[in-house]
Amino acid sequence: NSSRAVSEFISRDIVVRRQLDLHSNPIEKGQIIFKAILDKYSDYTSLDYLFFYGAKILPKENPYQFGFFLTSFVFAFIWGLYKLKNYYEENGNFVYLLLFISPIAASVTEGEINNWRSLPLLLPIALITGTGTLYIWDHVKKNFWIKSICVGLLLISFMYFFLVYFRHFPLQKATGYQYGFKQ
Repeated sequence: NSSRAVSEFISRDIVVRRQLDLHSNPIEKGQIIFKAILDKYSDYTSLDYLFFYGAKILPKENPYQFGFFLTSFVFAFIWGLYKLKNYYEENGNFVYLLLFISPIAASVTEGEINNWRSLPLLLPIALITGTGTLYIWDHVKKNFWIKSICVGLLLISFMYFFLVYFRHFPLQKATGYQYGFKQ
């Protein structure tokens, strides 16, 4: 018996198991499992999870929670989805494929959403967000005022991140803050 987390198929999840026990038809059981996988897939790929609350470094009820990416990059991600083929003519479909398949492995496991399981999804999202940021910057750099507003929004986002990470995180989870230095 070890203390490591075990990744089991989603049919072993307690809620899914209860629903499966209520149905004897294999087609209905397949539909229940497929729905559970799709629900989890949509949780992993939601903009809310990626940009607003997904990082989970603070307790769930803390209003300073943030996502894996800074909130100001939501617009860059959306533009990046639209303009990806312009910047990566030959490899754009591969990035879309990565975006589609990377949350599948995390979606078929039991338990709630896990940050470690969502790591493969971060690569295509970072590429798409970078593409959108480049596109926006190329069109904004001509106008001084719009460029100033964009830079200001980014600075506010970074200051918010530093406030949460260096002020609120040590207060909420002091034991985990210096974890790397414990021996």
